[in-house]
Amino acid sequence: MNPFILIGTIIAILTYIPLCVKINRGLEQNFLTWILWAMLDGITFFSIIFWGGNFALPMAYTFGSSSVVVALLIKHQKKVWTWFEISVSILVFICVLVWIIAGAQMTTVAGTIAVTIAGFPLLVDTYKNPKSIPLPIYSSFFIANLLSTIGGKDWSIEERLYPASCTVYCFLVVVLILIKTKRR
Repeated sequence: MNPFILIGTIIAILTYIPLCVKINRGLEQNFLTWILWAMLDGITFFSIIFWGGNFALPMAYTFGSSSVVVALLIKHQKKVWTWFEISVSILVFICVLVWIIAGAQMTTVAGTIAVTIAGFPLLVDTYKNPKSIPLPIYSSFFIANLLSTIGGKDWSIEERLYPASCTVYCFLVVVLILIKTKRR
């Protein structure tokens, strides 16, 4: 395995430990985002394995997101869904339908788009209350994603689409945290 991918995957796995500890101590996270991420990361993980691509990061995220969902369930963090969460769920469902209709080749693309859309509620939470989103944790996810992107064998969908998309997403979360906390 490429050392960049290995290091990025290890960072991703290790980042879930303090996140789950913080949730256990009362940190609130968007339940919808994490449950959708757990399901969609799993779909994307298996599709990338099927295509022989860079699967280590989505594998780590599948298990990590699932552990966050369990931690949130234990702490009874399941807020009522608003129109926004319902809209995001519909968009994710549309991406999954595209995947089913278009076949296995589109799974990685549709899954990656759906994972990004599923993160919208957390982006809104970050904008509204940036102090509730731990900067070190999302900075670690950014680094893990970036290393996994760098470690891809080539610029193909199965090698770099998922980690590159996650890199951009986590970069946005980190920037939002930094901008919003400096303004307050």
